[in-house]
Amino acid sequence: MPRILIIDDEPLVRTVLRSLLEREGYTVMEASNGRAGLALWRHTPSDLVLTDMFMPHQDGIEVIVQLTRIWPHAKIIAMTGGGGWPMSVFLTPDLRPFHAGTYYPGNDRKSRCHAAHFACF
Repeated sequence: MPRILIIDDEPLVRTVLRSLLEREGYTVMEASNGRAGLALWRHTPSDLVLTDMFMPHQDGIEVIVQLTRIWPHAKIIAMTGGGGWPMSVFLTPDLRPFHAGTYYPGNDRKSRCHAAHFACF
């Protein structure tokens, strides 16, 4: 079965996701922040990464940027249960929302926010 890495600073979120995924037969690893998650992935790569967007030490955007530099074909699902970004952050410059699979070629932080929120990498 595929191995899944869960990166989230909320222990309850990790516990619930682990329980659901292991029940389906997946091997699950977990980390409580982006820095620990990347270190774990480097030691034991996973087939899929589920990462929270807002975490201490290293946020989900940085996890996505660094992981895709290491392995450009990484499968990542970015998730969040909150935050404070206005909807305008998640729109392209011509005001179209991003959809799964959309690639935005920009290198600035706002561009990475777009891709991280709406796409599974």
